[in-house]
Amino acid sequence: MTQIAKKTAKKKTAAKTAMKPRRSPNPRASHTSKDAGDLKRLPSTALYEPVAPGRGEQMWFLLWDAAGAPEFLTFDRLWADEGAPQRPGYLLFFNKLPPAGQAAAVEAQLRANPDLPPPPATGFAWLKSTASGPVKVSLTTLLKIRLNTANRASVDGDTPVKLANRIETVVFPNGALCLGHHEAGKLTGVASTYAPRDKDPPPNGYGVLLPLAGAQAYLVGCLCFTGLTNWLSPGKDPTRQRKSLMSVSIDPLNPLDTRRNFQLYTGKDFLLSGSGGSYRLAPV
Repeated sequence: MTQIAKKTAKKKTAAKTAMKPRRSPNPRASHTSKDAGDLKRLPSTALYEPVAPGRGEQMWFLLWDAAGAPEFLTFDRLWADEGAPQRPGYLLFFNKLPPAGQAAAVEAQLRANPDLPPPPATGFAWLKSTASGPVKVSLTTLLKIRLNTANRASVDGDTPVKLANRIETVVFPNGALCLGHHEAGKLTGVASTYAPRDKDPPPNGYGVLLPLAGAQAYLVGCLCFTGLTNWLSPGKDPTRQRKSLMSVSIDPLNPLDTRRNFQLYTGKDFLLSGSGGSYRLAPV
């Protein structure tokens, strides 16, 4: 083999070696933090932030029992439709996310707040934080969740949501069942439905959705639901009304953000007719 051929062979060998994937000595080293959980703990606290936050997301999670707080949490560990979840606490929605460096001070304020009791199941809190200086947080709405007599997650007391600059009111009724919303087998939100009575069909997961992740991650902290309105086709006959199905999102803390506050026409219309005290809703 000539000297030139030897050099060429060495270059090819080096190229193959460089292209060959190297195995990590630690099998976990190739995993991203996203593989470990949905939430990661903020240093020296029992507060958690999303591993992959959605656009405009301003959410933390307060793990109530800080003993042995893990580094990562998945949403299915902090929520359960039936029985107590493994890691109950409060999902916190802010108008402006506090600096991570002040997380310990925020946690101390939250734990000292008498309106934030130890939760039997994970609840939801909307908070305002100051824009500058030492962060101070104030509670605007607290949605407490309890376990009912059937050991199912339900709203603890009628809870009106304080909506900035709005006349309308959204109320979570006492006893309404709360059901996890899943995408591809993963918990991505919680829907508040209604309090079932003896003759009512069981709730099927439709209601006011509180997104946490997934396709609606950009609406975390919002109230999302569908509703009927006759704004697009008002009628004078009270026994026959054409209703349009709208998709609605409301951000209680940032009412001027048009990406998070909207009413979108779904393209579906229904005819509401009534006679003799009974009503019928049919697609048009």
